[in-house]
Amino acid sequence: MKSRRYKIKIYCKRCGYHLFTYLKEGGEPQALKKCYIDNIIGDFTKDHMHCPECNEEFSHGETIIHGRRAYKISRSKVYVRR
Repeated sequence: MKSRRYKIKIYCKRCGYHLFTYLKEGGEPQALKKCYIDNIIGDFTKDHMHCPECNEEFSHGETIIHGRRAYKISRSKVYVRR
């Protein structure tokens, strides 16, 4: 059975810049902890770790989670809208 996927927008909490458009997997809305690279449908950053507007670091860098490449997100630095 396939899990439900829905589109979310990820913004910098400091300045409000739109960082990613992302297809989130799962049935219930949950806190964003990681972004699988293959689920990112819109990337508005330069280095995937810092906001281009205010240079705030919102990611801990690229890693492998469950066999997939992902960015670990610092939840205190971003907010999410559907």
